[in-house]
Amino acid sequence: MLERTAVPRTYESDGIVKEATLCRIDTATEYNHASNSMDSTVLLEFFDSLATEADLQRLIDERTQESIYLEFKQKKDPRSGALHESDSRQFSRALSGFANSAGGILLWGIETDSEERANHLRPIHEHRDFQGRLKKSMLNAVTPMLDNVRIEVIDSAQSAASGYVKCLIPESERLPHRAMLADREYYKRSTEGFYRLEHFDLVDLFGRRPVPVLELVYRLLPGGGSRSGGGSSVYYTRLILSVENSGRGSARSPYVKLRVHHPYVIYSHGLDGNGHEGLQRVYTANHADAVYSSDSVTIYPGVTHDVAAIEVVGHLDHPDRITMPADLHLDYEMASDGTPLISGAIHLGGDVIADAVFPANLDWRNQAGSR
Repeated sequence: MLERTAVPRTYESDGIVKEATLCRIDTATEYNHASNSMDSTVLLEFFDSLATEADLQRLIDERTQESIYLEFKQKKDPRSGALHESDSRQFSRALSGFANSAGGILLWGIETDSEERANHLRPIHEHRDFQGRLKKSMLNAVTPMLDNVRIEVIDSAQSAASGYVKCLIPESERLPHRAMLADREYYKRSTEGFYRLEHFDLVDLFGRRPVPVLELVYRLLPGGGSRSGGGSSVYYTRLILSVENSGRGSARSPYVKLRVHHPYVIYSHGLDGNGHEGLQRVYTANHADAVYSSDSVTIYPGVTHDVAAIEVVGHLDHPDRITMPADLHLDYEMASDGTPLISGAIHLGGDVIADAVFPANLDWRNQAGSR
């Protein structure tokens, strides 16, 4: 069982700065215990736990061994931040091997012994220059290009001009990846290191690309508003329509077509009240359909992406007569790059809408009149 220390972190989502609590793996021993069955969360925690030269020294003190998730490397010439051909080859191979496997961490500036255990620190002079050159080499080191690779520095306690570079290479969904600077081969990672893929390995990788699984979902926003006039009050809120990806693959360039039946329509003021919608609206000759498609949008696994809104209303005719919201019906079609077109329908009863529209202190079930 890993012992972890809570570490508060901030991140930005939808323009709002939020706080999350990550966990930090406190010792290299805990990494060793987890290294044969490490998921992406634990891998990220271990990567973030390597923040100082003392953290790297603990890897040496505890004789941490390379594993399916961890590779130690010395720079060809640690006296400068230049990216030598050997460095490029090693980096390219690691990108391919970890991405085609379960992901992993590449640590530059650590020498290993004959058992592939961390043995000595070998800090790199001008390590920040080396970091920048690694980032730039990402453009041609592997194909297809990798997303979400993190390349960060760890300063030496002896000199700010020297240090180490750590690389977090996640498992990829766009298999397989080719190491363009390592003989243009495809690699995977095992407990023995990186190995070149044979033809049957490639057939297997090409044949099992993860795919997205899309579903149109909705939610009614609580606590809408009201407006009065002509002896009656109108209560309203919005129903948000979203695309949820429950698959293992990313949905690129999503396409959604909505047909909302009378009396409801797509809310003209968008998701935020200022006309902005989650996907680009494509206007067609058939005004009954609302069509959305965006080449620049990717819906990642486990993500729900808001698309459009529908305003739903209920009427209170003073003093005590309620006109119930109508039932809501809509039909939809969805697809993304490389996935088949799917279709479906959503039916939402007026009583469900009324629960969201009318305030809790209004006993609408006993006061409801004709629609």
